Amino acid sequence: MKLVFIISFGLLCFAMKFEGEVTSPQQIGAACQSEDIFQISSYESSSWPPVAGGKLTLTIQGAYSLAESVSQIQHVFSNGNLRVYEGILINKGYPRGARETYSSEIAIPQPSGSWNVTTLMYDSNFLNVLSCWKFNFNI
Repeated sequence: MKLVFIISFGLLCFAMKFEGEVTSPQQIGAACQSEDIFQISSYESSSWPPVAGGKLTLTIQGAYSLAESVSQIQHVFSNGNLRVYEGILINKGYPRGARETYSSEIAIPQPSGSWNVTTLMYDSNFLNVLSCWKFNFNI
């Protein structure tokens, strides 16, 4: 009886300790348009789940289906009433088939609640979306 209690108590403590902890890295989101010029093969967060006022490290991997010049990657956070923009300047040309990894640390906006995030990659003229990815989270 004592052995069962000790094992049960130990498992309960183990479960309590790891409940809600970050699993790293975490594949998140999905494409939000078809036939992207930059085909995303992996979109991961190494700091999941997000914490209000904290940082979120995103790593995007993929390949270009066409030769293209990229101006920037923009992360748009929205919660219905508020929009927050975080951008990463690229300003670089890529040949067709080029593989690339982009990594960035972005600030998580406040207040707490439900957030939708859209990541957009723009061409050199900032006119065309080369890639689009969406995910959401609650903080």
